[in-house]
Amino acid sequence: MIEEFLSAIAKSETDGFTDDELLLINASVIGQLKFRRDQGVRNIRATLKVGDRVSFDARTRGVQEGAITKVKRKNALVNVADQSSFGRTWDVPISALTVISSVSE
Repeated sequence: MIEEFLSAIAKSETDGFTDDELLLINASVIGQLKFRRDQGVRNIRATLKVGDRVSFDARTRGVQEGAITKVKRKNALVNVADQSSFGRTWDVPISALTVISSVSE
């Protein structure tokens, strides 16, 4: 099925899709990808609670570990208390978090 679709797109210069149709297809695919990504964030967010211990990659500072202080719509505030961060609070995308330990209810 995908091969047929890709073949039809490749033929679009001569007898396939118009530019407007290709833009519509692109918008539909991007919309579906965003929906799936947002659904994944919602599923993860539902499992996170204030106090959970999490880790995340802070790029130049390496992997950081801390506790969630607030769960927002797409991000979470994570308090990292170590020698390099001095109790810094990070605003981290939920998709970048890895749960180390969860607080009990």
